Amino acid sequence: MKLSELKFLKIELKDHPTRKLKMEYINKSNAIAVLVLDEKEEKTLLVDQYRPGTNSNLLEIPAGIIEAGETAKSTLARELREETGYTKNDIEIIYESKEALASSPGYTTEKLYIYIV
Repeated sequence: MKLSELKFLKIELKDHPTRKLKMEYINKSNAIAVLVLDEKEEKTLLVDQYRPGTNSNLLEIPAGIIEAGETAKSTLARELREETGYTKNDIEIIYESKEALASSPGYTTEKLYIYIV
């Protein structure tokens, strides 16, 4: 497989602004993550996902990449439906981040929008 064939990850180089150094990073789409609480706000829903980085399944909150033409909120609705079966009519947004979180700025451009529903 060639690097140019990667679907989600694009490896790029950038010159350091003050040192003669090339920095490598991953140019990746932004994403959402959603903490789904029950009505009493005592339990949360986790999804079982295989992850190649650990070569195992992990329990995670629902999350996903914001695809072309989507907003963070439309991705929230799509990911909830795909990963949990819930629709936007099943939930109430309790919290949404005003700005996306740069979760790993040392090596990726991806930013994460956080929701609690």
